[in-house]
Amino acid sequence: MGLLGFPLSFLLFGRLADRGYAFSKPLALLLAAYILWVLGLTGSVLNVPQTVAGILVAGIVFFGWLYYRRWTELEAFLRAQWRYILIVEGLFLFSFLAWLYIVSEVPGINHTEKPMDFAFLTSILQSATFPPSDPWLSGHSISYYYFGHFIMALPMKLAGITSNVGYNLALATLPALVVVAALGLTYNLVRHTGGSFRSGILAGLLASLLIAVMGNLEGLLEFIQVRGWGGDGFWQWAGIKDLNGTTGAGLFRDTNWWWWRATRVIDTVRDGVSLDYTITEFPFFSFLLGDLHSHVLALPFVLLTLALALNLYRSTEPIGIRWILRHPWQSLAMSLCFGALAFINSWDFPVYAAILAAVTLSRAWGDQCALQPVDTIQAVAPQSIAAGIAALRRAFAHSVLFLVPILAVSVFLFLPFYIDLTSQVSGILPYLGPSTRPLHFALVIGLPALLGITFLWLQTRRMLRPLPFHAPVIVMIVIVGAAPLILWLILACTWGVLTQGLEGLPSMLAIRTVTVLPVLAVAGFAGYLAFHRLTNEGNNTAAFPLLLLAGAFYLLAGAELFHLADFFGNRMNTVFKVYYQAWLLLGIVGAYGIYCWLAEVKTLNWNRILVRTAWTGVLAVLLCAALYYPAGAILDRTGLFREGHSFQDNTLDGLAYIQGQSRGEYAAIAWLRDEAAPGNLVEAVGGDYSEYGRISAATGRPAVLGWKGHEHQWRGTTQIFNGREEDIAQIYQSTNSTVVRQLLDRYDVRYVYFGHRERAKYGIDRFPAAEGSLETAFSRDDVIVYQRFAGP
Repeated sequence: MGLLGFPLSFLLFGRLADRGYAFSKPLALLLAAYILWVLGLTGSVLNVPQTVAGILVAGIVFFGWLYYRRWTELEAFLRAQWRYILIVEGLFLFSFLAWLYIVSEVPGINHTEKPMDFAFLTSILQSATFPPSDPWLSGHSISYYYFGHFIMALPMKLAGITSNVGYNLALATLPALVVVAALGLTYNLVRHTGGSFRSGILAGLLASLLIAVMGNLEGLLEFIQVRGWGGDGFWQWAGIKDLNGTTGAGLFRDTNWWWWRATRVIDTVRDGVSLDYTITEFPFFSFLLGDLHSHVLALPFVLLTLALALNLYRSTEPIGIRWILRHPWQSLAMSLCFGALAFINSWDFPVYAAILAAVTLSRAWGDQCALQPVDTIQAVAPQSIAAGIAALRRAFAHSVLFLVPILAVSVFLFLPFYIDLTSQVSGILPYLGPSTRPLHFALVIGLPALLGITFLWLQTRRMLRPLPFHAPVIVMIVIVGAAPLILWLILACTWGVLTQGLEGLPSMLAIRTVTVLPVLAVAGFAGYLAFHRLTNEGNNTAAFPLLLLAGAFYLLAGAELFHLADFFGNRMNTVFKVYYQAWLLLGIVGAYGIYCWLAEVKTLNWNRILVRTAWTGVLAVLLCAALYYPAGAILDRTGLFREGHSFQDNTLDGLAYIQGQSRGEYAAIAWLRDEAAPGNLVEAVGGDYSEYGRISAATGRPAVLGWKGHEHQWRGTTQIFNGREEDIAQIYQSTNSTVVRQLLDRYDVRYVYFGHRERAKYGIDRFPAAEGSLETAFSRDDVIVYQRFAGP
């Protein structure tokens, strides 16, 4: 797929040093998956390996033609960049094999929300057309952003790999895609700043480390706790739930899943009760946990989208509608990637659309500044201010003319997804709960934020005195930066009074303002510096990471002020998704910032060199501290040095654990998935996060009802499946075959699964209504799969 995608990347990323080579794999996967999805939506093209192979053959013909047409340029690139290509492919292979080993140690798809992601993946593989069937609500399609699962299913379909193995192969593939894309984006930033090949590679590897390998600093507290260095007062002050002052020895904790705690840091705990329970995942934790969630699946495609934005930023042609007309394929690629982000993880679309808007506006501002005579920019007020207002107005106009078509097409390309989507989200509310403690903020995202601030401070050394011409930009940035806080203050004084009263309101307003203002100030200052660079230095590469830095801090501030009104009734999901996005953005900025930091040391006098060296030492110590977490977490997850550890049971079969529990169930799953004719099934209904719903998740045969709590979350209502659980109980418990047959007809059920869960849930040893309406289609040990009679 990467070889097929490279000539397209070569054409699309013509302004980048690596010509998009690092992004050819996700680009090819995205394009092929989109074509398959659109064909499947027609209902006339089936989701079979032959269809995927046909798309691949068509790609070979088209991209082979591109190779032929551009071979001279491609050959020159390959000769000049062979070292870069080997490093990219070597890094991909190393990461893939490393994670393949880790996954093979813990392959079971049997905890957290793995069964949900597994169900999506299997359903996509089994669906003949699209949209794919909801595996846990027969008669309906998936009501969730599932395109990331769809993309991962494509190579499985082509290669004939079943989902129980393909799931774990996807887990190993994702980190490899992420580290390569992170390397590519940072490499291009460094090279276009004037850095050497070696500097670009090292900075790119550092970005891969910061984004995909590094843990947060909570691991440092785990080490302190293991060594017994903190007293009870210290741990009470730290306020991290279940982390106390017990003593120990060694380097790492010997309790299972201790690494989970690093993602549950931001909380206010009183008397053991969480008042502000949040999730603060980061990519390494996600990879190690093994959930194929949408926010994880989106990572390589977010980096692909940022690379397209960087490619746009480096354009020397004026931004506007004419740019789109002159570059239709690049414009269409941006629309496809931005549209895909909404379908992979809807949280990403507004964030990266806003970043694209910032990049576009800053470039349009730079275009307008390039047209201004130097005398006009340097003139005194009010003439210079008037010129600045006019330039900013034109920049806005050109940006809108560019953004509206790009984003409109991005929505149009995936319009069927929006038509079928329902959501639990009902709006945005002001957050009136406890503020994030500075300590918790520092533990969760302090190191990436510190690297970003270091880069920002470094950029101030080249800042010139603001001119009257800059006044409109300064006013714009102040308005954009202050707007969230002002809006929150207004809502807190109205909505807050109506819902919570006046008690504690003044102190909350004061604390929240003091907490959020510095974060917004960093965001605003980074944004101003980006525009300042473009005013005075033309197309300055440093402006791009400055915009990413502004976006990251803007997100972090927003999580303190607002949250989505969802099923959970708190800011858990908001902090979760916002911090995840900020982590990636700050990882890119931090790696680029360290390159700039080390590059400027050579130009300083001895006094400044000593200060820089000391600060470099601090950053190095913190980086080492952040690497404690992944080292210890891998050892705990794999049990590599644990007594009795063996490699003999390593496997990629995510259902292998079932064989040790029930060989009959494992065989029934294989029969239903690989041999049985299509059709809905019924199985016992139980709680979410349990083994219930396993048969439908593992086979892709839609169940009458699966994890009902998740269905509620996805659809925002229970009305659509009310009564199904009771009907399922009646199917299993009723002795009236006529009633059972009517219920089976109602839900178009073809298969009835009968195993140990059904016996335990419904208190039966046999299926009383089987005789006369069902026949045994499969039987092994204590498992029976009944099938409706084939005849009338």
